[in-house]
Amino acid sequence: MSTGKTIFFTVLLGALIVGAMLSIHEWQTRKDAATLGAAMSSPSRNTLPDFSLPDLNARLHRSGEWLGKVLVLNFWATWCPPCRKEMPVFIALQDEFGDKGLQFVGIAIDEKSKVREFVDFLGVNYPILLGENDAVQLSHDLGNRFRGLPFTVIFDRTGRVSHIQAGELQRSALEAKIKPLL
Repeated sequence: MSTGKTIFFTVLLGALIVGAMLSIHEWQTRKDAATLGAAMSSPSRNTLPDFSLPDLNARLHRSGEWLGKVLVLNFWATWCPPCRKEMPVFIALQDEFGDKGLQFVGIAIDEKSKVREFVDFLGVNYPILLGENDAVQLSHDLGNRFRGLPFTVIFDRTGRVSHIQAGELQRSALEAKIKPLL
């Protein structure tokens, strides 16, 4: 076979492989979107689930204690740079809107000593709960399919899911989500 034909067939094969990969990716993306849509229509994922986790002082908190408030439930870890970056925004918004019924609750998926050190350093003004496997499962049950951090779920005053965010939340986007609920 001539060099020209070899190059032609190599390019053709490469194009077919790339096309097949793009088709598979598109199919998987559509499948993931359909799965997420079906999951979010499930009653357990549309409302605040019943859970209890300890805070840094080993006091147990149940999810129901925040019903009647706009709840921002944030799953995070000290080793997660976007988690660390968004926390000062949460502190500021808790100060600004806490008296209007806003409640942030952080669920740390990390070691207690590291969490305590970081929370004390930042001066976090909202409850921080400790969770390990239970918290990872809770975030997954709320729609965190890939179990990535940070992961945030906003609930209205009745405990219904209002917004789900995988990844870092910017202040302007967060305010736009919570202000109508207050």
